Amino acid sequence: MWERRYGFPCPIRNDQGVRVYEEGDVERLVLVSRAMKLGYRAGEAIRLEVDALKELLSAQSRAPADPLFALPAVDRLMDLLSREEVDALRLELRQLSATEGSKRFITEVAGPLLERVGTSWAGGELGVRHEHLIAEVLSSHLRFLAAQHDGSQGPCVLLATLPRETHGLGLEMVSVYLAVHGLVVRTLGTDTPPQEIAEAAESLGASAVGVSVSLAAPPTGAAEHLRQLAELLAPERSLWVGGKGAERVTPLPERAELVVEWAALDAAIARMGLR
Repeated sequence: MWERRYGFPCPIRNDQGVRVYEEGDVERLVLVSRAMKLGYRAGEAIRLEVDALKELLSAQSRAPADPLFALPAVDRLMDLLSREEVDALRLELRQLSATEGSKRFITEVAGPLLERVGTSWAGGELGVRHEHLIAEVLSSHLRFLAAQHDGSQGPCVLLATLPRETHGLGLEMVSVYLAVHGLVVRTLGTDTPPQEIAEAAESLGASAVGVSVSLAAPPTGAAEHLRQLAELLAPERSLWVGGKGAERVTPLPERAELVVEWAALDAAIARMGLR
């Protein structure tokens, strides 16, 4: 689609007709993807050359840092990640979740760590491989934590992302957070059609459905899918919308509740009669 609309990328094709991309085009596409995650439109970012994209992303990374980023734990994890010491990184994550508890690990370690990785990538301090590495290691540990809290008898919450939304780490962090509070959590994962989410909610008897929207998600498309989901869900089911891109989705269905901060999620949980 981008080839037709923007004239870039322009891959060659091998003897089997498969597209083959040059290394420079791949680098530029990665930078365009990062700019889109920060809220820029594809049409805006794709017209910029590599140097201009790097300057744009670097300027974003120079924004004032959250005080949580100064946490020694996050600094240690970033150092291990930069040196690609995978085993030590896994061990540090296990120790932190054991000493801090799952809930504080999510809010004060995992969340700030991902933010720090993003800004470091934009500033050229980390590469794409580092992003992929931390995503794999953290995802594995989050699944381990979720299994530890499985078996609750509380209300059920169903988590998913909408079609064409492939960012799932946010769902995994929320899954652990909810499980700590005694909720039964069922996750459909990413890229799920509204009809499938609604049918699963009905089948599982979910009290609430949580949808994550990243900055990379097109706001118009997300709004339409949320509208469909809101119409398909039974009236007694709550609809929570979270993620970095949630506030960009307009119009938001009237029944949908924005849950973009941990405090807002705490409030939503409290309304279910849990602490």
